[in-house]
Amino acid sequence: MATFVSQFHLSEETDLLQRGVRDFAARVSDSDIVDGVIVADVDLKSGENNVVGHPLGRPIVGYIVVRSNANSVVFDGEKPATKPANEFTVQCSADVTVTFWVF
Repeated sequence: MATFVSQFHLSEETDLLQRGVRDFAARVSDSDIVDGVIVADVDLKSGENNVVGHPLGRPIVGYIVVRSNANSVVFDGEKPATKPANEFTVQCSADVTVTFWVF
């Protein structure tokens, strides 16, 4: 979490603004989506349950495809991962290489 410490005596209005920024930064840094990793260059095959490894050490909350080399829809796999602390499963509508943001 980000920590902001005032170094000056501020007016009441400025102090309120600074506290608002601090509280907003705390909410953002505590969000699940911030605590994630990039998993790059994953080759996915259409019609298969593709197992994707990740280093989080816990089951994922979700994933976002941040790069793709083809027009393909990526969605949750039909079978759950056998090791959810280290992998998840997805399917795709066409063969594709993607990069995930996994959180």
